[in-house]
Amino acid sequence: MTNIRSVWADDPEDIDFVDEFGHLRLVVVMDEGGLWLKRNAQVEAMAAYAAKMDVVYIISSYFAPASYFRVFKIKVLYGFRHIRIPLVFYRWSLRDVEGFADSGLLIWWNPAEVYGVYSRQDPAQDGNEIVEFMARKVEEFRERYDRRRRHQRELQEQGSLEEVVADFADVIAEFRDAATRIRRRR
Repeated sequence: MTNIRSVWADDPEDIDFVDEFGHLRLVVVMDEGGLWLKRNAQVEAMAAYAAKMDVVYIISSYFAPASYFRVFKIKVLYGFRHIRIPLVFYRWSLRDVEGFADSGLLIWWNPAEVYGVYSRQDPAQDGNEIVEFMARKVEEFRERYDRRRRHQRELQEQGSLEEVVADFADVIAEFRDAATRIRRRR
């Protein structure tokens, strides 16, 4: 499922649970996902239930999404396209909530092999449709386990102060990561 044109994209109307346990077995690709995946109860529920529902989120964005969607990061380090060599170097890093961290280098030969599958030039559709779809699926998943309404009240009770504090915590974490990177370079 994605908010961009892709030969692999499924129509949300065709996506449903694949078994009695509530697994979706779904990959959600959100282009410019940082615009829509900000801290709020709906988005937190998407992140919290991702593993239980067998959902993987791949988010490419200029603006960073909420911190709990930034477990694995990858960005272009250098490409040789300007001299007609189909080679791109990527730097990747992995940081989970328990503090495990790892990083490395990925070298991709001939990335053009995926052209037509995914295009960075495609201006993404509104990602709110995906957020709303996944929020509905989280509620359906909870209902399968007889967990009705309590979560909906939790969503409505969350206040803006909590969101501001969470956003501040994200900023502090980004400063900490930047300081760590600077110390490593020295």
